[in-house]
Formats: sequence, C-alpha cells, structure tokens
Amino acid sequence: MFAGLLNVRQACEVCGLDLSAQDAGDGPAVFAILFLGIIVVGLAALVEINFSPPIWVHLLLWTPLILAGAIAMLRPLKAGLIALQYRHRLLPAFPTETPIATERSSASPTARRAASVLTFGTALGLAGTPRFRPLFWPTVFTVPVVLLLLGLGFWQIERLFWKRELIAQRQAAVTAAPIAAPRSLEEARGLSSTRSPMKGSFCTTRRSFSAPRRRRAGMAIRC
Repeated sequence: MFAGLLNVRQACEVCGLDLSAQDAGDGPAVFAILFLGIIVVGLAALVEINFSPPIWVHLLLWTPLILAGAIAMLRPLKAGLIALQYRHRLLPAFPTETPIATERSSASPTARRAASVLTFGTALGLAGTPRFRPLFWPTVFTVPVVLLLLGLGFWQIERLFWKRELIAQRQAAVTAAPIAAPRSLEEARGLSSTRSPMKGSFCTTRRSFSAPRRRRAGMAIRC
C-alpha cells in the first residue's frame, strides 16, 4: 500500500485496487495525538507525582517516546482509515487493468479525485444534495451540552480573575506596614492577613486554648 513511510501507491501491486482516490486527511495525525496524549500525559503524571524530577528529565524521557510513537502509529492508522473508506464504500474501487483505470491514471491527481467523488455520488443519487444533514435528537442533546460547557468555561474564567485579585489583596496585606491592633470585632473584620504589633508577657503557669466559636448572634472569641 505504501511507497515510502506515508506515501500511498496509486494502486495495489497484488490485487490492482485503485488507491489514487484515497483521502485520509489529518485523521491519522489526530488519532496519533489522542493516543500519545493519553499515554504520555499519564506516564508523565505518574513520574511527577512519585519522583518530582526537574523539567529536563521530562524532556529526556518523553521527547523520544513521542517521536517514536508518532512514527510507529501514523502508518497503521493511515492504512486503517483508507481501509475503512473502501470498507464502507466511500471510495470507488477500479482495478488497474480496466479501461476506466487506464483513463483515470492518465489524468492529473486532482482530476482523478474529482472523478472518483462524482462517480460515487452519482451512483448513490447524492449529486446536488448537501453532505451534512443534522439529526433532530442528536442536535437537541448537543446544543444544551455545548451551552452548558461554554457557561462552565466562562465561570471558570471569572473564578480565575477573582482568585488572582484575592491573592493580590492577601500579598498586599502581608507586605504592608503593621497597623495598630483593632479594639473590636467590627474593626477587625476587614483586616484579613494584616500584620499588627503586640506587646505582652508570656505566662507559662496559666494556659488556655483560644478558638473562634460561632453563635446565633454572631462571632465570639473564647479565651
């Protein structure tokens, strides 16, 4: 089927099947990216969780694996997609020894591809009809899901900006100059992560646990 690593022959040397009309497109690359992504990301996550190596170790480990895996996967994936095209009769098959194949082989690749699509579409009665026809129930299910995912995406973006603003406020409060200690809870409500100087003596004979206790009327401090 192949004349090189990924170049497809014009016809099969054994059975004479015409392969000039095949169009695998970007399908092999897409599937290779998906498969390699699952494998490499999973392995990289395991290595990072268990060993936490520096970034150059990840580069040394996964770059050769990605290159070798992509080269090993592209050829069988492309062959499989071409076989599926003929299996489901998406492409016409003309033996190379027939007059039709002889006439097609003398034409340019663009003309051969157009003739293949036109011949197949005419045989199925699809000439002049749109290729894409959305179905009702899949559309009814897909549209709300897409809207929901878009809403979740925008919500996550809003949360990202909110968290960044909150982190900036906390950093500014920590790095700011110390202020006088508040005298009441009302004054202390807006002083999160704020430094305040205090003076006193530590008594080792009298110890008590201090923790906030929530009451119905508000917050109280137990000492």
